[in-house]
Amino acid sequence: MGMPATNIDLIVAANIKVALTRRGRSAYAVSVALGHAPNWLGRVVNGERGITYAGLRSVAAELGVSAGSLVNP
Repeated sequence: MGMPATNIDLIVAANIKVALTRRGRSAYAVSVALGHAPNWLGRVVNGERGITYAGLRSVAAELGVSAGSLVNP
């Protein structure tokens, strides 16, 4: 098990969920497209794991949004 989610992790998770919905993408599809395990991004958006800055930038690029938009409350 990972560390408990922090406030920023929860904000990022919520923002990624919104971006996924707006783009009509699944966490599974984005994980696979980025070369991660299929459940990688799902674990991030469910608060089970954090995400590195590099990971955040990759997800943002894949979803066509800015990394900053995924961090702002």
